[in-house]
Amino acid sequence: MYENPGTYIKSILGSFPSLNMSVSNSIQNLRVLKQWGSIQWENLESAFYSCINLIDESTDIPDLSKTKSLRGMFYSAKSFDGNLSGWDVSKIIDMQSMFTLASSFKGNGLETWDVDSLTNAYGMFHIAELFNANIENW
Repeated sequence: MYENPGTYIKSILGSFPSLNMSVSNSIQNLRVLKQWGSIQWENLESAFYSCINLIDESTDIPDLSKTKSLRGMFYSAKSFDGNLSGWDVSKIIDMQSMFTLASSFKGNGLETWDVDSLTNAYGMFHIAELFNANIENW
C-alpha cells in the first residue's frame, strides 16, 4: 500500500460508526490507538480482534451511546492495555469474549463501569492471564 516501509498515522474523518478488524489483512500493523474522536460508535463488535500489537494511548473516551454490544472487541488483542475508566457502558448488553486471550490486559478503569444493563458476559475475561481489576461492585 505504501511505497516505503515505515510508521504512518491514519485519521478517519466523517461518518464512521463501526470498526471490525477481524476481516482485515492489517491486524498486525495496527499499533497505537491515539484518539477515539467524536464519532458516535454504533458497532464495535470484534473492533480490535487479533490486533496483537495494539497499545491504547488515547486521552479521550469512545462515545458508546448508540452501541449495544462490545462482543469480542479486544478478542486476542494480546498486548492491549489502556485506561478504560470513564467509558459509559451503561447501555451495553453484550460483552461476551470482550477480553478473551488479551493476555496482558490489566483492566485499568473497569471498576468505574456501570454494567446494570449487561445480560451477556460469557467468557469476557477467558484466558486474560494478567487480569486483576477490582470488579466487586458490578
